[in-house]
Amino acid sequence: VNVSPSHQMNSSSAKRRNTGDHILPNAELPSGKSPFEPSSDVEDEEVASGIAGHHLILRGNHSCFDPPRLILHPMIKDLTSNTNDDESMESNSQKTYLYEALIVLWVQSWTAIASSIDHCERQLKGLSKAIPVWPFEIILGINNPSTDEVVAFSFVRHLAFFLPLCFKSLVLRCTNKETSRLLIPMTFLDDSHMQILIPIVETTALGILREALSGSGSASNADQMITKALSISDVICDFFAGLLAILHPSQMRTLLLSYFNILQECESQNESNRNRTINFHTNLRVNKCVRQIKLHAVERLASMPRFLSLNFPIKYTGTYPKYSGEKSTWYSQHHDVESGSDLQSMMIEADRDPQCFWLSEILMDECFDICQRSCEAIIIEAQAQSKAARRGRKVDDQLSLSRSDLLRLESIAYHSIICVYELLIKRHAMDSRFQSIACNTRVAGMFVGSVLEHVVNAASVLATMEGNHRVRCLWFLSLVYILQEGPEVLIRNKLREFCKPMGNRVNDFIAILKMSSITFQYLIPNFKNDELLHIIGGMTKEFIQETFNCLAASVILLIDECFDIFSCDYKALESSAAAVFDLLLHMLSSPQSSVTLLRTLGGSAHSLDRFGARVFLAATGHRFQHWGRIILSLMNSTELSVRSMAVDFFVSLIGGAFNDIGSIDAEMTCILTVMPEVVAREIALYNVSGLLHTMDDVESCLWPLRRALADVEDTNPLDDDRIDPQIMPSIRTLCRTGQAIIDGVFIEMRLCCSGSLDLEKIMIAQQQAFEAKSRCIGTGVNKIFDADEESLFEATNYFSSEGSLSQKLRWLLTLRDLHVTKNQWLEAAEALVHCARAVIESFDFIVNHWRPSQFDLWNDYRRSPWLSSIRISQGPRDHDNMAVMDFAKSFLEPGIGLPSRPSMDDLCSLFDNLVDDTLSAYTKEDGLEELAYAQFEELLSVVSDEIKSNTQKNRHDLLSPLRRVRATICTKISSLTNHGSCKSFSGVSQRYVRVILSGAKPDRFKESTTIPTFLEWSVASICRVTQATLSKAEKIMKENPLLSDEECICLAYAEPFVKSFRKTNGDHDSIVLRTRGIYNDLHTESGKTYIDVRVVQMRGVAKYSGGTRCFKSRRFYLRCDGPSQSSSKKVDITEFTVANRFPHVTSRQRNLITSEIKQFLS
Repeated sequence: VNVSPSHQMNSSSAKRRNTGDHILPNAELPSGKSPFEPSSDVEDEEVASGIAGHHLILRGNHSCFDPPRLILHPMIKDLTSNTNDDESMESNSQKTYLYEALIVLWVQSWTAIASSIDHCERQLKGLSKAIPVWPFEIILGINNPSTDEVVAFSFVRHLAFFLPLCFKSLVLRCTNKETSRLLIPMTFLDDSHMQILIPIVETTALGILREALSGSGSASNADQMITKALSISDVICDFFAGLLAILHPSQMRTLLLSYFNILQECESQNESNRNRTINFHTNLRVNKCVRQIKLHAVERLASMPRFLSLNFPIKYTGTYPKYSGEKSTWYSQHHDVESGSDLQSMMIEADRDPQCFWLSEILMDECFDICQRSCEAIIIEAQAQSKAARRGRKVDDQLSLSRSDLLRLESIAYHSIICVYELLIKRHAMDSRFQSIACNTRVAGMFVGSVLEHVVNAASVLATMEGNHRVRCLWFLSLVYILQEGPEVLIRNKLREFCKPMGNRVNDFIAILKMSSITFQYLIPNFKNDELLHIIGGMTKEFIQETFNCLAASVILLIDECFDIFSCDYKALESSAAAVFDLLLHMLSSPQSSVTLLRTLGGSAHSLDRFGARVFLAATGHRFQHWGRIILSLMNSTELSVRSMAVDFFVSLIGGAFNDIGSIDAEMTCILTVMPEVVAREIALYNVSGLLHTMDDVESCLWPLRRALADVEDTNPLDDDRIDPQIMPSIRTLCRTGQAIIDGVFIEMRLCCSGSLDLEKIMIAQQQAFEAKSRCIGTGVNKIFDADEESLFEATNYFSSEGSLSQKLRWLLTLRDLHVTKNQWLEAAEALVHCARAVIESFDFIVNHWRPSQFDLWNDYRRSPWLSSIRISQGPRDHDNMAVMDFAKSFLEPGIGLPSRPSMDDLCSLFDNLVDDTLSAYTKEDGLEELAYAQFEELLSVVSDEIKSNTQKNRHDLLSPLRRVRATICTKISSLTNHGSCKSFSGVSQRYVRVILSGAKPDRFKESTTIPTFLEWSVASICRVTQATLSKAEKIMKENPLLSDEECICLAYAEPFVKSFRKTNGDHDSIVLRTRGIYNDLHTESGKTYIDVRVVQMRGVAKYSGGTRCFKSRRFYLRCDGPSQSSSKKVDITEFTVANRFPHVTSRQRNLITSEIKQFLS
């Protein structure tokens, strides 16, 4: 085997002379088509062009096509056949140099030792053809050393004398050679030189290792011997540094590889014998010594001033070849994509021998390999200890690592990764000589291949480490550096290599990015981790932003470069999409700057656009609810740019889902189900920051989310091609329901809070909300116009009984509690009737009952280390993330008496409780017994229909629960009949009024961030008068006998309105209450607010299936008599029509249709 690269140089130069091909200079290469420039070292370096299958050209000055090789004179007889006559005569006329004699004697003494060792069980493979193997026992020593052994190891012990002497002799020989004075030395040694120098290097390494292993095995002696061995190894490192200045780097690469290879062979052969108990600790010591010797060599070589130039960093043009794979269709299937062949050929054309980054790759590979092996040893030991502890056993001390051994291995791992980050990356990246943009890219390019390859290979090892481990942190710091500064063409090419079908490792790369985001979360401000801060120099604020920016950009780069490969296989496409979106979700869940959030949202939008909504939904699966949480949280950002980007992503998602699937009902239900938790969490985070003091502050902190929902609702299909016009009704429903749910959370907080704002008390009350059946609400005059009932009814109507029973019951019961606090027992009973009907309708769909799950990234400190930064002390209590999430969970699904997976018995028990509460609510007011009887009969009719339907379907599992429900209803009806309490129900017992506000608008009715008003300006509303208001009207009539009963009812009902307006305006004269006259004919004055209240009559009778008659209607009329110019009397009748029949779950409804009838009576 000819190890000298001069043979390749001579053959390629001869080929060029014979073919007559021309060599193009660098300027003539079309750099616009290639990402690499061919010349990066010497201006007069030339490139072979147009030669098919040509060899790599040697680096250096190509004017020296045939530099004379230095011949080893002691072996001249063996070389005569390989050289020409002139060269042989010249060599015979010269005398042997000193270094030649020394190295020959050196090799002879070591070969004598190797031949004297019998029964070699393990052999170390070298790189020399002359001495291919060495016995492993040579490094362990012999009790009675022979003369040959003493002589051989005397060379190593006196290495500081022999190696400098040999080097000076070699330099003296090269002084007459002009080739050694070039920028790249063109001095070549012949093959005999290399076959002798390689054993010299290998025996030196073996001698140093033997010196480190000498002496006793105690800790103090071992440290002394390894220190002595490392001082000896300094000589060989200096020898390498000197040879780099006189020999061609291609031959130096061979010598360096031989040094590290023989040491690696010692470790490999040692590990193959690890199962032997008697040699376990000796083998462990060998491994530690080998790794320390190699790391010491890395330190010395990486610190050379010419390190960068020795790696010949290639130049980059800024362009890269783009690969686009054809999309698979049903008639054209593509299972693979050509990757990187053109790029590899371009690299070969621009590269030389030795290849670019040859030295950095050698050193990086050694460091990463040492670090990974050391960490694996620690992990294996920890797993063995854990396994033994689970089984109640004890690990054999002779086969286990002691604490000191574990600490030493951890120290070696940390030492190796420090060499990577500090000596190889940081030292040269911060070199003041190379700080231009082009130089930064070339420096980073030296490490791209090694870092990416080793980080992905060590994914399993890094995943087992703690997120804040210093070794893992330095691994990821190295990764982020090359992702940020490395040439894009090299990163893209490496990503495509990860996507190859054989050993598909792209998911490992995505997992590495996710682990990086976890580790870098420890750098978020307010998180106490002084160790990591020391590593990066304390620049946490800027660093954390740049790291996540880099990770987001890497995701975009990955999708752009590898999507065509993913798309060839749907299974791989879905798997990669799941990994990518899980990474993006993890990044979006951490608090970042607006710039970082914009980049991450941009990466999410780009990934959604490439993968499509169908793949997104399939990949996320049950985690889609977590995406809903994150998007809603970002839509509440105070930064307009972040909020707008979140809205854009949300619109793209629902638009794409509708286009691909045809419906967004399931996605809308999922998002609206988790919205209360998001709203409550935002409130708790604002409270932890000390920004909330009153309920007005609570309502204001959700303004960005309200504004974002309004922006989604304002999406115009004519301007946005992502939105189909047919989806707009669903989007409007989604946004209106979202606004209503936000109102509902505020209402629940007010129901649980009386007095000052205390989230802890609200949380406790919310957890027991529907069990206590009594909550107090702060109904001040400033809340009298809030559309509380309408918002809760809007939220109730969205959720169906089939799949969202718990949510439907939750808002109905909240509406019940709201009515109870206002003494509106009729509406409370109607809400309970709706609950009972929903339970009956859910019997057939109990298997479809869906409940949201916990979001780990908001609760698990291991997966989201930044959660520990949420902490503030308020008085004697500490508020941290646990308190925040406890408050948020209390609003996700308050207890309504249903387990996570309800059974039929659970639903029946819940129905029994609802029926009992319904009957109790109807008895709270007089004159409601007949209405209660009618409602129970209607429920009985619904249950009977369900029994009949399931009997026909042979669903016997539902018949027993339905019969139990029917029995419960019959019992209640029987109790009403037996007690004779079914009194006559007349329309007069329930009174209704029409309310219209007009004139000057107070601030409350202008656009605001609070709950909207139930009264629209200058629009009529029909409201039911409660029994408490009627009692107040009776008192007013007693005090003013001249007033009619209708006027007294109007005055009593309007009293809270008048107080609220007067408190807001402060001017009592500006508020005018009108209780008579026709609204359109009344005179108005500017600057005044008018409240028009009139009693209206219910019109129509509803018949139920049971035959019971009960006044229930959606039509009301108002009759106004007035004078006329003729003798006839003028009668005006105005009819108002609302959406739902009264009595209803809400006590007021807006008027939909107004009809006026005018007639004259004679």
